[in-house]
Amino acid sequence: MIPQGSRPSKIHGFEDEDVGRAFGGCRCYRIRINGIGAAIVQPDRSNYPADLVEIIAPVNLRESLHLLDGDEVELEWQ
Repeated sequence: MIPQGSRPSKIHGFEDEDVGRAFGGCRCYRIRINGIGAAIVQPDRSNYPADLVEIIAPVNLRESLHLLDGDEVELEWQ
């Protein structure tokens, strides 16, 4: 899924002693979806299937792009 040669940004895991929980690290890849800046997030440890990715964006992509489950979007690597 991730093109060969893509360079991720690394976010290191950390522990929050106030809540007694550890948060794992991840790798992030900059993308654009239908012209909106976003990122693919790949947790270092995950139970995600190989064909599933997590995408974050500064806007709600479903609302902004009027998406429904199963809709296709154009993804551009940055």
